Amino acid sequence: MFINVTMTARKVPSFKNKKNNLLNKRSYRNNMINNYPLIFDEVMIKQLKKVAKNQSVKEILIKMLDKIEERGPDAGELLDSRLFIYEVKNKHPPIRLYFKHNVNSNEIYIFEFEMKTSKKKQQKTIEKIRKKVLES
Repeated sequence: MFINVTMTARKVPSFKNKKNNLLNKRSYRNNMINNYPLIFDEVMIKQLKKVAKNQSVKEILIKMLDKIEERGPDAGELLDSRLFIYEVKNKHPPIRLYFKHNVNSNEIYIFEFEMKTSKKKQQKTIEKIRKKVLES
């Protein structure tokens, strides 16, 4: 007893089609990602006005801010777990950018950036930001 099975040729997608499908899935995922709205402190706005003259530092800050807007708190290193204060670092030139993630509204508050000079200055800046967060 034989069973008559007709087999049809299966279409094998070409490499180009596979590549396009992957790209479409990635772009779909990227559209699903939530952007974190950025809110700037007065100090940061003054600093950005001063930096507008220096093109290289300006480009570095733009990249840092884009990274924060895309990734949110995952973009930085956690400094204070109770207040959700984070820091983003750049090595050359040594720039540190401080921000706070508001968990309820999912907003990012950008406080200020500094050119790293010493550990004491860094701690002084972090304490100043902590006071500002506690007051608000």
